[in-house]
Amino acid sequence: MRQFANSNFFLARASKETKWIYSGFILLATIGLLTIFAFQVARIGIGYEQLVVHYRGGELGQEMAFPKTFAE
Repeated sequence: MRQFANSNFFLARASKETKWIYSGFILLATIGLLTIFAFQVARIGIGYEQLVVHYRGGELGQEMAFPKTFAE
């Protein structure tokens, strides 16, 4: 943490181990974001109509046909 407090710290000058840790974090974060995106596309879809049906709750008019849970 002392390295980050130093205004002269540059990642280009960091040790090889620090660069590996940063690279691993970025890789795992990217995998996580892609997984979340894939689950949402599979569950809801990416089209306008699919989004409307998901958030409105159905195609039975302007009101929601069923309430969404807290997670949704």
